Amino acid sequence: MAFEVVNTSAAAGLVPGQAGFCDVLRTQGVPEPICSLLAPMSRYDPQLSDAGEAVAVRMIRFGGESWGVVSRMVPCGLDYTARQNRLAHHVVVPPSELDSCNPAALLGGYAFADQFDGVPRYLPDLADTSVAWRPAGAWAAAGLPGWDGFLAGVIVGGTGHHLVLLPQGADVRAMTAALLQYLPESLRWSLGVCTGSDASSAWPEGVRLRVLVGHATTAGAAWVPWPGEALHDLRDKPAVPVQAARHSQPQRVAERVPADRWVQLDDTPAVPPPAVAVDMDPISIQIDLRHGAAAPEMVAVRAPRPAGIRWGAVALWLIGGTFAGGLMGFILTQLPWLRGTT
Repeated sequence: MAFEVVNTSAAAGLVPGQAGFCDVLRTQGVPEPICSLLAPMSRYDPQLSDAGEAVAVRMIRFGGESWGVVSRMVPCGLDYTARQNRLAHHVVVPPSELDSCNPAALLGGYAFADQFDGVPRYLPDLADTSVAWRPAGAWAAAGLPGWDGFLAGVIVGGTGHHLVLLPQGADVRAMTAALLQYLPESLRWSLGVCTGSDASSAWPEGVRLRVLVGHATTAGAAWVPWPGEALHDLRDKPAVPVQAARHSQPQRVAERVPADRWVQLDDTPAVPPPAVAVDMDPISIQIDLRHGAAAPEMVAVRAPRPAGIRWGAVALWLIGGTFAGGLMGFILTQLPWLRGTT
């Protein structure tokens, strides 16, 4: 469940004395300080939004806790002074509902208002955020199949800011929601994404992903990335990266990959590396990396033989033993002769 706040140009707003751009619709019980934080987030730039809708998913701090905000801004004709008007519709998700609310589904499937009719008023019931929504091929319809999954992987792999430029006529709401859907759940709220805004306005609100829609020749200060902001210009429908081309429906980006696992970048099955064979040849090769040498010198080194019976030593021992035995026998035979002569 969530609160709703609608801001547009009116002759009189909910707060007495307010006129012009102000809140004309609120859910009863929404904290007043939150409405004050939403007022500057209701801006709309028709040039940066290609005269279409602009959307955003952001977080605000109130009461020491984080609140989620899903917004949609659209042009809505002329106001009571005959000037161009716009309508901003915010859905404010309290901290207790953040874990159970999917901002991608809320952005893609919620019934946002296009016009405001009647008198300013308060709504008695909270908004139902349990929206059933699934990506319906918005990136493929824009001629960019697979780019949502690819960009999600780029965002997850880094910590900086990103600027995505989409071609004119792109369904920015559906494409932004599909991109969020591929992010890990823990990053969908905290990333901060908005369309139709420059960096000077988006960055102070904690936005790390800006999306602009326009023709390939569209230029301006807002279309130039700020320092630290990675540019992804898709206005001329570039070739799809290999990682995206091999998946018509890209796999959802994992929140983290175990350090002891291989990451497959294609559809081929993982094949373990071949076992390294040990060469038992007694001749080994030693590489001499001498300082200043033009190339390593290959030196053949005779490997030591394994320990075993030394047959040469045995033969010498036998020969020596035979000679010694013969000498002793000769001496013993001459003993009687030696005694007779004494």
